[in-house]
Amino acid sequence: MNQHSPYALSGAVYLMAKKMLSKCPIVSRIFPPSRWVGNDAANISWDVITGTSTIMRALRIFSPAHVGTQTTEQTVTAQLPKFHEIRPVEAGGTLLLAREPGDRKRSGRRLLSKIEQEHMDLAQKFARTVEYMAGQSLKGAISMVNEKGHSFNVAEWALPAKNKPAAYTGNALWSGDDSDPGQNVIDLKVAVQEAVKSDVEKWYIFAGTKVATAARKNKSLKGDGRRLRLKDVAEELEVDEFVHYPDTYQNEAGNWAPFVTSEQFILVGYSPQFYSLQYLYLAHLLALAAGMDPSMGDAKMKDSDVDRLITMSEGYMKRDPRIFQTTLESYVLPVCHAPGSTAIVQPVE
Repeated sequence: MNQHSPYALSGAVYLMAKKMLSKCPIVSRIFPPSRWVGNDAANISWDVITGTSTIMRALRIFSPAHVGTQTTEQTVTAQLPKFHEIRPVEAGGTLLLAREPGDRKRSGRRLLSKIEQEHMDLAQKFARTVEYMAGQSLKGAISMVNEKGHSFNVAEWALPAKNKPAAYTGNALWSGDDSDPGQNVIDLKVAVQEAVKSDVEKWYIFAGTKVATAARKNKSLKGDGRRLRLKDVAEELEVDEFVHYPDTYQNEAGNWAPFVTSEQFILVGYSPQFYSLQYLYLAHLLALAAGMDPSMGDAKMKDSDVDRLITMSEGYMKRDPRIFQTTLESYVLPVCHAPGSTAIVQPVE
C-alpha cells in the first residue's frame, strides 16, 4: 500500500467521496461539481452579488449613451478551513496476523481490507462535513469546531430580515386547516427575488420532518387529510423540488443533530452564479506538503484532472513496523455569492 503515489491514493479516495457527495441532498443540488473552482492560496475572497433593480432610460434616437448605475458588489474574505485527519491501522494482534496453515497471505489481505475500510470511513466523514458546511452556508454562517474544541464562524454573511420571518403562529401554522402554505411560499419567493435582483433558475425546499408531514396533509394543498406525494407538494407550492431532509450528524458532544431542524424549512432560489465550492487543488496541497509556494503547484506538476482533486490522501508506516497510518487532507468551503437567495422559516410548532 505504501508504494502508491499520493496521486493514485488520492484519486481512489476522492472517487469514494465523490460518490458519497452525489448523494448529499444539498451539495448535489446547490453546489454541483460543475461549479467547483480552484484557488492558489488558503486565503480566499469572493464577491457578494446584489445586482441592480433599476430600468434603463429611454433616450432620443440621436442622444449619447446614458451612464448607468453599476452592479454593486461586496467582497468577502475568509481562510479556507483545513481538514486533516490521521487514522492508525494496527497490523498487530490476532486479527491481522493470525494465519491458517498454508495461508501466508491472510495477514496482508486483512491489513489491506482494514486500510480500505478506514479510507472509506474517512471519505464518508469528509462528504458529511462538506454537506454540513453547505447547509450552514444556506443559513448565512458556517460554524465549525477548531483544534481546541471551540466553535467559531469560518465565514458569515447577513440574510435580509425579510428572508427570516418570525415563526408562524395561530391560523398561519401549516398544521391548521386555515393556513395557506402556497401563499407563504409566494411571499418568500418575492423576498428572495428582491434580495438577489437576478433571475432564479430553480426553487428548492429542504424541509424537516414536521414540516414535510404538515405540508403533505395540508388541506389548502389538496391534501384533504390524506398524504400527498412530495412531488405533488412541490407542484402545489410551485417549486422544482420539495426535499424531506431528516438526515442527522453527530456533533462534538456526541449527540445527533439534524442538518435542518424538524420544525423548519429552507427555501433556496438557485442559479449557478449564486453558489460555488472553493477548494485547493491536489497539486497545491502537495506543494504545501513539500514546503513550496502553493501558487507554484501547477508549475511543478502536470495540469490534469488528477491534479484538480479536492482531497489528498496517503498511507505510510510509522517507526513501529506494526502500525500503518492513513490520512486525508482537504481545504474546502461552500460559498454563497447571493445571501438573499435563501429564506429560513418555521411554519410548525
